Amino acid sequence: MSSRNRASSSSENTGSRPSVSASSGSYSYPRNPTNNVQTPRATIGGFQCFGCGETGHMLSKCPRPAKRGGRGNMTEKCIMMGLRIPILSFSMKKKIVLLPSKPSEKIKAHGDNTNLLSYAKFELEIKEVETVYVLMGKETQADMEVPSAAASLISEFADVFQEELPEGLPPLHDIQHHINLEPGAMLPNKPHYRMSPTEHEELRRQVEELQSKGHIRESLSPCAVPALLIPKKDGTWRMCVDSRAINKITVRYRFPIPRLDDLLDQLSGAHEFTKLDLKSGYHQIRIRPGDEWKTTFKTREGLYEWLVMQFGLSNAPSTFMRVMNQALRPFIGKFVVVYFDDILIYSANLELHLQHIREVLCVLRREKFVAAAKKCVFMTPKVLFLGYVISGEGLQVDESKIEAVR
Repeated sequence: MSSRNRASSSSENTGSRPSVSASSGSYSYPRNPTNNVQTPRATIGGFQCFGCGETGHMLSKCPRPAKRGGRGNMTEKCIMMGLRIPILSFSMKKKIVLLPSKPSEKIKAHGDNTNLLSYAKFELEIKEVETVYVLMGKETQADMEVPSAAASLISEFADVFQEELPEGLPPLHDIQHHINLEPGAMLPNKPHYRMSPTEHEELRRQVEELQSKGHIRESLSPCAVPALLIPKKDGTWRMCVDSRAINKITVRYRFPIPRLDDLLDQLSGAHEFTKLDLKSGYHQIRIRPGDEWKTTFKTREGLYEWLVMQFGLSNAPSTFMRVMNQALRPFIGKFVVVYFDDILIYSANLELHLQHIREVLCVLRREKFVAAAKKCVFMTPKVLFLGYVISGEGLQVDESKIEAVR
């Protein structure tokens, strides 16, 4: 019987438990109350033979070779080979528990390419160094060269080509955005989304900006939907309203959206093109007076309702197409193609094209629409419109759209 087993038997007979000494690194047993004899103390740091049970040597050097083998021999081999084995842990007044050691995380290498780092290796290097430099690339578009004839038109119609929308509400056109709810429908009241403090601050800033422009105002509406932020490609945020709940109970319009092939067929025989892009076209159309409370959105600060048409509302595309068709009806099908906020002017020659541009700009000035000059293309023989490259030679597919397929 080993010394550990003998000590265990002595402890069981006396009804007492072993004690552990943290300072000496050894464990001992109390005196036997029957004979007042203390059980010999065994040092934890010493060697104990798994064959004979004596201390001072290992099983491989045991003077009793007949008892070699078994558990001790395997343990010694594992130690010599560097393998992980369970560690025996002692706890005072508790059972002995075998605890396996925790495996260490290894960083996976990415071959011979030193330019690629795994997340674990990148995090390790971040902790080792104090300063990190990050180079971020951003795709930019070069400014389009504006012909001299088009530059004179831009300066003449400066009220049409503005950097920002004018302060205040746009004029009330003959067509406003109507929101007709289904009879008997339950009004939605959704809670606002949880956001980080940074996102809340950005949302509050954009709400105050819209309020200063006069596009929204505070509301006491019985229905409300949450607002949220969507990241843009340039790293900034766009405020959106989750209008799905109010859209479910909105009566749908049946105004037709123009077919793409019908629009492209009208461009046959044209050689000069100009594309005009309205700036925030939806915000240039008013909500019908009395329907503003149906557009209410909720933030942490309170409720706000829209006075102009917002993105995401049901029937908003139909309303926008109705407004544009009414304003440009005399020109559509002759030298103008309209698809939402994109207006394409096409002509057979340059002289006629200048006249067509002026007529369209006069209508935009009369209706007080604002175009984004940086997104407009003037007097070019080739233009990108609705995913196609349009020229006097015909239609071609935009190469950037099929680059991923190739």
